[in-house]
Amino acid sequence: MKFLCLHGAYGNIPTFRVQLGPMIELLESTSSASFEFIQGRVPVTPPPGFESYFGSGPHFRFLKDKGEAEASAVEGIRVFPEADTPEDALRLLMPKGETTVGFAEAREAALEQLYEALDADPEIGGIIGYSEGAAAAATLIYDEHERAKSEGYVPRIKAAIFFMGWPAISETGPVLSDEVEDLLEVQSLHIVGANDPYKDGALALYNLFDDNMVVFFDSAGGHTIPRHGKLLQELVQAVRDLVSNIPVHEPTMVAKRLDSAVNIPDLSALKLAEE
Repeated sequence: MKFLCLHGAYGNIPTFRVQLGPMIELLESTSSASFEFIQGRVPVTPPPGFESYFGSGPHFRFLKDKGEAEASAVEGIRVFPEADTPEDALRLLMPKGETTVGFAEAREAALEQLYEALDADPEIGGIIGYSEGAAAAATLIYDEHERAKSEGYVPRIKAAIFFMGWPAISETGPVLSDEVEDLLEVQSLHIVGANDPYKDGALALYNLFDDNMVVFFDSAGGHTIPRHGKLLQELVQAVRDLVSNIPVHEPTMVAKRLDSAVNIPDLSALKLAEE
């Protein structure tokens, strides 16, 4: 299976390749998976004091806040709100309809780029996201899920790997498990750090997926990707197990979204291409 890889906020392709390098090397050595990287289109400058933390520039994001990208909500997350549930914490952190964030604009721009990536490579059937990249990846899965219900669209993403992260974004705010009718039915692996200061974001993302199709992986760390030792070996095995649960040959269709003015075609007339 080929995975589309999305870096975190203030990231780029070279840095994310390094972060995923040990895992990818082990997976590719047994032909367990292949990987395609894309880079966010929103240029940003790391917050003061974090220049070295995010590695060499230029730096990018997938989700742009309303206004200047570097004057973003990401910078404002210093202390995560305390609440009874991850969903309550997210509601406090990102109120629905918050005009300073601009959920609708950020969502549409990110989805446009991700659907373009799917259109360009019919072999992609999985997605990997780290931190903000996980939110962008989840937003794509959620959009495919909604389109499947309204249009009969056949989702492309069959498997997802989330390193920490945040829930999907709708036009009005975060998509939360206690506010939706149906959970997302995609095989998913969630790597969550017990000491991650943004752990509630990752837990809210985890809760958004069907219990029968989700795997929780405790990285026993912070907001970082496992890269060494026994933990790396266990992560690689978890990814192999995830991939083994996905049927190899499934029909796919062009991922381009239909304009609202276009009539939805009869599904029987669609020509599906085999992966």
